[in-house]
Amino acid sequence: TELERFENQTNQLGYVAVIGLLQSACAISTSDAFRNKNIDIPLISFGATSVALSNKTAYPNFFRTCPNDNNQGNVARDIVGHYGWTKIGIIGTTDPYGSGLAEAVRTEILRRFGDKVQPMKPILFEPNSNLATVQEKLNELRKGNTAVNYISAFTGDTRTVLKAAEHANMLSTGWTWLGGDGMTALQFDSNSQVQVQSLVGSSLIVGNGTLFEFLSTRYSNQGPALGLMPTNNVVFPNGRSVSVPLFAAQLFDSITLLSHSLSQLWNNSEIRNIQFTSTVTGRSSWVTETRRSIIKRLKNSTHPPEISGAIGLPVTFDANQDGPAAYNVLNYFGSQWQVVGEHVITKPIAEKNSSLILLRDIVWSGGVIMAHGSDPPTDNVSSNKRNETIAFVVIGVVLAVGVGLLLCHAVRQTRGTQGG
Repeated sequence: TELERFENQTNQLGYVAVIGLLQSACAISTSDAFRNKNIDIPLISFGATSVALSNKTAYPNFFRTCPNDNNQGNVARDIVGHYGWTKIGIIGTTDPYGSGLAEAVRTEILRRFGDKVQPMKPILFEPNSNLATVQEKLNELRKGNTAVNYISAFTGDTRTVLKAAEHANMLSTGWTWLGGDGMTALQFDSNSQVQVQSLVGSSLIVGNGTLFEFLSTRYSNQGPALGLMPTNNVVFPNGRSVSVPLFAAQLFDSITLLSHSLSQLWNNSEIRNIQFTSTVTGRSSWVTETRRSIIKRLKNSTHPPEISGAIGLPVTFDANQDGPAAYNVLNYFGSQWQVVGEHVITKPIAEKNSSLILLRDIVWSGGVIMAHGSDPPTDNVSSNKRNETIAFVVIGVVLAVGVGLLLCHAVRQTRGTQGG
């Protein structure tokens, strides 16, 4: 398999670390494969966000410069709290990213608001499901009678949910759609086959500072070659427009952190003094010891000397070896994604406090800046209900006409008898 070939290549070429593993499912399977073969090698991801990977008993050698999805749950929680919504529906996919994010959103809302807000139990479907399947799941979601809904899925499946919502007339004025970085990575153009008025979602912080500006200019067109997601043009409140591949800043910080660790190990003679011989056994021993030294150094990066990062914050890990919980809040309207807020946690905050900072008004469906309520719009009757109503009216009219004709016939018969 591809994974086995990757393992063999990693060992044969003597790789001392791996940077990549953009998706959570890939990161989990790769980590499991190395652990099952007792291979200690540092794995550094810039985009795998599943909460499961924060389990250091299961994934002791996994590091990431992005936060886990519990933090996207925090963003959703604070948005819900800010606008005072009392219920929210959740729909997503069954993969680690989709199901993990869905549960994180629900858990964080319940933890903060208790019974004051009613998040539905997540309604999940298999990744890459067809439109008909997703429409069935959307019908289940609609039974929750909430106009505020959260999509927890990668871009392709998020697009399918939005298409199903469009068919059900759930993208019109009065409906609110939230999501995570799987939503904000969406690109809309004339070929999108879905008309969206407004979306609001979280996205890993785009990047900031001199280092980011230099790197984004240097690698602005290198997204596909670096294995990054497509480029979205993001507009900031001050008019600044950034067009770089998603996760680019986190990728740059992964490289920065590994380079810094290797430099420190070399300067401190921690890897310079590891005996290296040209024999296969000697080389293998050197690689093994170097990997372990890097892992040890990275684990100490929870409190490193301040390293400037491309995201505009120091490059560091928390106790779970996760990156800084820094997000932009994006609003899709007017055919583009715009930064409307930020959500950055650099230190523990009080339980009742929010880290959400809105930088400008959000534009909601219908082009309004006043948020819609939790209940579905009353004038937005589903096509099924409308068809049922029409059917009942038609049946009623037919019955009325039929009864009328029978009565007329009976009257005529009676008059005919009386007249004879």
